[in-house]
Amino acid sequence: VSALSLNPNQNARLNNNVLTVIALVKRVGTQKSATVLVNERGVPFALSSGVGNDIFQFGMQNDGLSLQYDWADNPMSYNFDQGLMPFDGQWCFVALSVAADQTVIYLDAGDGLGLGSWPNNPFVPAVLPLAGPVQIGGDAGFTSRYWKGSIDEVAIYNRALSSGEITAIYNALQTVMLTATMSGSNLQVAWLKGTLQWADELTGPWTPVPGATPPSYSLAPAETKKFFRVSP
Repeated sequence: VSALSLNPNQNARLNNNVLTVIALVKRVGTQKSATVLVNERGVPFALSSGVGNDIFQFGMQNDGLSLQYDWADNPMSYNFDQGLMPFDGQWCFVALSVAADQTVIYLDAGDGLGLGSWPNNPFVPAVLPLAGPVQIGGDAGFTSRYWKGSIDEVAIYNRALSSGEITAIYNALQTVMLTATMSGSNLQVAWLKGTLQWADELTGPWTPVPGATPPSYSLAPAETKKFFRVSP
C-alpha cells in the first residue's frame, strides 16, 4: 500500500474512537502551527464541572517542528512539549497512547537512535465522547492545519496499547519501510533499520551496500537497473 501524500488543501476522513494512534510520517519542511496528523473534532458535551470540548489531536506544536497532542483542549496536554522533532524528509515512526492514568508519546525521529518514549504522567485525560469524524492530515475546524508531506501505515486502536505492543509494531515496520526517490541526479534510498542490500537482478545475489547506514543513502545511478532490499 502506498503512502498517503497530502498537500495543505486536502485531507482524508475516518469515523472511529481513538485511544492509540500509530503512523509513519515524513514531513516536508516546517509545518504550520498546530498542523494535524490525526484529529477528531466533535461538539461540546456536558461535564460535572461544566462543558467539555470533544477534541482529540495528534500533530505538531506551534513551532511546526515538534510533536504535540491535544485532549479536550486541556493545556496540560497541548503544553506537554518535549522537543520531539521528526527529521525533515525522513520517514519517522510516531505513536500516541492515551490511557486513564497517563499518555505516552513514542518517536523514532529518523536519526538512527531508535525508538524513544515520553510519558505525560501528571495528566489524567477526561472521558470524551469522540463522536466527531476522525481526519488524517487535517482539521475541519482550521483550514491552515493540513499536513505537508506523507503519512503511511496509520493504525487507530480503541484502547491504549502497552509499550511492549507498540515496540512490537515498531520492530515489525522496520523490515517493510523502504523508499527510493530521485533528488536531483542522485537516488535517495531511505529506511529505518537493518542492512541495505542491492542486486543486479531481483533473484540476487544480494550483497550489503558499502557505506550504507540508516536512515538514508545517496548514490549516483550508473546502471540501467538496480534492486534494493532491507535485511533485518
